[in-house]
Amino acid sequence: MKNIFFFISILLFVSACSKYEIRFEGPYEPSTVGTSAVKFKRDILFVEKGQIKWTDFLLQKTELVKTTTLAKKARANASNTKIAYSDATTGAITIVDSLGNNPQKVPNSDGAQCFFWHFNNQTLCFVNSSSQIKTFGTAVTLIASNISASKVYEMEMLKDGTLISLRLVNGAFYNYNIFVDKPTGSDYTIDLGQYPDPLWLKVGKYANPNIYYGYSWANSSKFGLKSYTFGSQSSPYDYSGERWRIDSPDGAIRATVANGNLLVASYSLAVDEFSLTDLDW
Repeated sequence: MKNIFFFISILLFVSACSKYEIRFEGPYEPSTVGTSAVKFKRDILFVEKGQIKWTDFLLQKTELVKTTTLAKKARANASNTKIAYSDATTGAITIVDSLGNNPQKVPNSDGAQCFFWHFNNQTLCFVNSSSQIKTFGTAVTLIASNISASKVYEMEMLKDGTLISLRLVNGAFYNYNIFVDKPTGSDYTIDLGQYPDPLWLKVGKYANPNIYYGYSWANSSKFGLKSYTFGSQSSPYDYSGERWRIDSPDGAIRATVANGNLLVASYSLAVDEFSLTDLDW
């Protein structure tokens, strides 16, 4: 029995003298509150009152991205390491890192109609004021270089090179269309003529994604959005109570904006939905 007690005493002594192992989920941040820092995961990017903000998909925290001007639109690349944003006044595009550091002005981007990241994660593509698609970064080949439209509201690219865009065609009244331009040549168009004042287009980053289109009536408080199944030109589903909707990169969950809140599943974050000018995931 004495031998057993002696053995236990040795184990306790060794344990007491062993080196402590402390694990942090994120970098140390001095604080008046005695809690360790928690790593912040940047998932969803949005622009509110001209400010670009990150939040995690649980909507537990927001993080401000530093900018030198007020922004209107913002897009993060697939790895969320770079952000491109447009000046709210001039439309000129600037690229920064995820916190807003190391700004790079994109040449000849003043008045850009829209912009998007190429799937190579390095090249920014934008539609200039003359409806020409220009690139900044690693050289890439696109299926189109000129757009036949009076205005291009938004454009997104899928991994196979497909370009999906929301356009005003030929300047005709209410003649709005969603164009799906595929490398295979099997293109198609969704006619949106009966729904005026398009505001935005959101397309998932997964295979055969949902296509969401937001609109308002004569810039009034009446708004809505429609969802199209990829490959389908009709029978959209109307979400009249939502102002924004976007899918996660894997298509498993989605974020919506309605009734003054950004919503993901059962989580919510209060936002000023009337000053929200972009949402990206």
